[in-house]
Amino acid sequence: MMNEPPRFTTDWFSNTTWAWEKYLPQFFRGSPVRWLEVGSYEGRSALWTLNNLLPAGSTITCVDHFDADYEMTFDANTRHIPAIVKARGKSHVVLPGLAPGFAGAYIDGSHEADDVTHDARAVWQLLLPGAPLVFDDYGMPAVHAAVDGFICELGRSVAVVFVGYQLFLCKLS
Repeated sequence: MMNEPPRFTTDWFSNTTWAWEKYLPQFFRGSPVRWLEVGSYEGRSALWTLNNLLPAGSTITCVDHFDADYEMTFDANTRHIPAIVKARGKSHVVLPGLAPGFAGAYIDGSHEADDVTHDARAVWQLLLPGAPLVFDDYGMPAVHAAVDGFICELGRSVAVVFVGYQLFLCKLS
């Protein structure tokens, strides 16, 4: 039986891949890595990242509460991809249980300021030095404010790589 191509109901990601292609490859050279994604919806960004950005043999851990409306689509789109690890649950519960050592992360979960701040702090602790952290929806006021506050907390341990509707950071230490 052949694997069916992924099917998606919406596309909120493809219009940002140009920035990923321009700014993120410098972080990934050769060896397989672990990538973390908070907020995976139907799996489009995870599949794109695995197929277009990360070195062969890499894995992606997808943290999402997986609402019934889209969990079946995510499962159908990723079931034949062992490199995608589904971590079902609220990020504030799942993230503290993950082992550190991620070479990069994408946060596109809740858009509430307190949730964004929590996710940012928790993910930051899981990242290796030199790892990129991408925030989606930086153009939304609540996300923007939360991320700006988080950057202020970090001081000199962070570098801003790209600013647009998404924001790319690099963990310096």
